[in-house]
Amino acid sequence: MASPRIIIRFVGRPASSAELLSTIINMVEETVFQTEYTDLIAALEELPEIPSVVRDAAIVRIDRYQGRSLQIEDATSGSIILIGAVAGLAYWILDKTLGETFKEAWVETPLHRKLKDFFLSRRKVKLEHIQRELRPEIRRYRYDRRRSMEVHTELRSVIEVERETLTVEVLDHDILPAPPTYDDALEPDHTKEV
Repeated sequence: MASPRIIIRFVGRPASSAELLSTIINMVEETVFQTEYTDLIAALEELPEIPSVVRDAAIVRIDRYQGRSLQIEDATSGSIILIGAVAGLAYWILDKTLGETFKEAWVETPLHRKLKDFFLSRRKVKLEHIQRELRPEIRRYRYDRRRSMEVHTELRSVIEVERETLTVEVLDHDILPAPPTYDDALEPDHTKEV
């Protein structure tokens, strides 16, 4: 089963500002991280047999990975398209922390199977949660920055590869003109408005 994927498409202008790209990517990353944190807490509640020392360690460890729960795998030109996989951060942290506790026998324990089943069952719900949480974040950004932009999200499953994909399309209609590059600005016949 393939990792859930998030595609971020920036369309509407020939070039996008670094501010817009980094802000949207950070919003998506923060939303993904929050769903990972929520999944970690849910797993700890669902599986009371996880020792308390492991619970405490997992909560401390997940914070170290803030900013790393969306892994950019590919990018394309034209419309800027970034393709990222949702890292299985909460599962990975619990799996490694429990593995340190139980050593070699860990992968053969019933708890290991329950942990895997728990996280596998939450894959589609995770992207639905990301989609739901991302919309108000982007609306706030649009309002705070007075940006003229539209954001569409679409969640779909690709049955052939058993992969859920969330597409975030950012249509930038910013009212401020994009400043020219030096090449454009220094041309003798440059007449762009400011």
